[in-house]
Parts: sequence; structure tokens; C-alpha cells
Amino acid sequence: MPEPTLSMRVEEIQAEVGVYFGWGRGAYYQDRPWKRDQFARIHSCVKSGLRRFYWPEPVPPLTQSYDWSFLKPVAEIAFPDNTKYVTLPDDFGSPEGYLTITNAVTQTVWAIELTGIGLINHNYQVLPTTVGRPLMAAITPLRGDNPQQSQQWQLWIWPITDQAYTFQLQYYINPNYLTGDTPYAYGGSQHHETILEACLSVAEERVDDMAPMTGPHGLAFKQRLAASISVDRRLKPQKLGANRDRSDDTDGWDRSALHWLASVAYNGNPL
Repeated sequence: MPEPTLSMRVEEIQAEVGVYFGWGRGAYYQDRPWKRDQFARIHSCVKSGLRRFYWPEPVPPLTQSYDWSFLKPVAEIAFPDNTKYVTLPDDFGSPEGYLTITNAVTQTVWAIELTGIGLINHNYQVLPTTVGRPLMAAITPLRGDNPQQSQQWQLWIWPITDQAYTFQLQYYINPNYLTGDTPYAYGGSQHHETILEACLSVAEERVDDMAPMTGPHGLAFKQRLAASISVDRRLKPQKLGANRDRSDDTDGWDRSALHWLASVAYNGNPL
């Protein structure tokens, strides 16, 4: 499917920043090429602008940074047989909701809540040889000791898997910078004007030494950000289910019930 014609490639955003600096639109638009230091400054402004958009300051009446619906994809994670943990995708930021598991053989699906690594380690210490379908999971960070890569995360489960499983996990991503191979920012064309103003607001602060978000482009970014949030809210779920207090379990609901639903079987076949 072709990209909407109102979308902005990274080269167009860079060109607009180049024009603001007074250096022209660059070689991509058959204008005079930028020097190396000029492109470095443009590149820096676009990166900062993308970060400003992806993780914006709270917009009143919000008191927290808005979380975009398009930054929460669902990853399918292959969990091999006889395995305790796997490394999560490089762009993993933080989990969102339950971890869903699919039995690769029977295609049975169930969900488990994420817990702390301490409980996982405790179970491995008490029951070190237990093997079966995953009942608990935890996400842990790895030490960022690779100079070529930022910090990564691992997904631990208990018990050790008895066969191959496929995990589905919705998570907040840490977006990569835009390139010629991936030239479009997350969110779609409805947010590209907001992203452009974010990048230009960074440029005007660095060129004109303005206080953050007080210049013409900074104020325009604030207005566009409010509009983008309004657009994105249309994609949010309209209903998240009943918000009930089950802390005393008076309704007979067990927090571990989801773990055991997939164990129900008839004549040895999971239901």
C-alpha cells in the first residue's frame, strides 16, 4: 500500500530545518549540499525534535507525559524448548498489560501477569527441576556494557519450558532515528506537522538562544501537540472492562485464575 502523499520523509524535515538555519534545502532537493558540520547540527535538531514529540512535556490538564497509542506494538517472542529466558527486542522500553502465551503445538492461548524476578529466582531455587508450561514471568534489565548498543532487557519465565511457545507482549518502544530505509516517523501523516514544529522549535532555541518553547515554533508545537493528542485519543480503547476491587477476593476471583484456565482438558486435549 503506498504511503499517503501528505506524509513527510526525514529528508523533508531536515530540509525545513536547513532552511531555518539559512543553509538551503540540501542535496536531496537539488539545492546546495550541506557541509559536514551543518548536517550534524540539522541531524541533532531533528533527533531532539523527535524525542520532544515522542515523549512530550505534560499538556494541561495532564500531569504526565502523554503516551501515544502508536508507540505500543505487540511483539511475538519465540520461546524455545528447555529455556528460562530470552532477550527482548532491541527497541523494548517497558511492558504494557498481560503477557499472552500460545502453545506452539495445540495453539492454546492463556495470559499471565508479570511479577518480580525475586519470585522467579525463589521458585527456581525451591523447585529447580520443574518443567512445564510458563506460569510466571518477569522482565529484567541487562547491564549496558556494550559500547555499540544501549541497555537491553530479558524476559524470564518459570518453570523451564517443556516445549516451544510463542509469547505476545505489548510494549512501549524506544523509536529509532529516521533513515533513508525508514524515512517516516511513527504515528502517520496526521502527526507529521507536529513533528516538524518540534524540530523547528529546537532549531530556533539553538540559533536564537530562546527559552524552551517560547518562540514562534515552540508555541506552534504546543498547539500542534494538543491537536495530535486529540487525534490519537480516537485510537484509544473506548472500554477497558469493569474497574472492580477484588483485593479481598469476595467474588471468588483468583488472580492466578488466568494461569490455570488453559490446563482444563477433556480426554487429554486442552479446551
